[in-house]
Amino acid sequence: MAQHTAVASLCVGLCWSVLFLNAQTPSWRNKPISDWTKEEAYQVLTDSPWVKNLRPGLLHQQSEFERRDGGNMGRAHGLGYDGLGDEESVFASRRVGEVPTLLLRWETALPVRAAGRKVTVVQPPTVGDDVYALAVYGVRVERLKGDPLKLGKPLKSQAVLRRTGKKDIKPIRVEVFPSTDGPIIVYSFSRSLEIDKDDKSLSFSAVIGRLAFTQPFDTEAMRFEGQLEF
Repeated sequence: MAQHTAVASLCVGLCWSVLFLNAQTPSWRNKPISDWTKEEAYQVLTDSPWVKNLRPGLLHQQSEFERRDGGNMGRAHGLGYDGLGDEESVFASRRVGEVPTLLLRWETALPVRAAGRKVTVVQPPTVGDDVYALAVYGVRVERLKGDPLKLGKPLKSQAVLRRTGKKDIKPIRVEVFPSTDGPIIVYSFSRSLEIDKDDKSLSFSAVIGRLAFTQPFDTEAMRFEGQLEF
């Protein structure tokens, strides 16, 4: 009797485990892309292994004296500067501001590209076929005009992909595109520098004005139909 009870308990436990795992697995994982609903496509674009939402750290806002010592005049403006306060400032008006939530998305990953064809969301106007492209959304700026490459050039040296035991990967270019919902910052990495399943500790670090962050990605979760996607 005790043996039957133990077996029954084990079966119940296994059933609950299966149900729990199914509840944790998003529905788009178990369907071909052609069968994705718009809701599932939107989930891939906003809440999937290729997408991260984060609150960056806020670097110190330099005083006018510090900027003069560096050969600059006046307060810094532009990407990663506009709309941010400084708790260290003695001026109350300068302490007003909120750190934005940023969205990071691997635009070149197959599931992201497929989902983007099913629903209308803000995306970069162009992404090269020869690169891995990681886009950053949510950075505030009062005005944005100019060539995307020139706008992105100051950000290029302040971004890197890191892998344990391997050489860091720097972007080959950074572009900043204007959009109705704010700028889209696209970091492009050469596909000649392969990222594989052994790179389990992949992380992206960047500084955008006064915004600084490091975001890890789970490469095992980024596998789709047997392939690692970026």
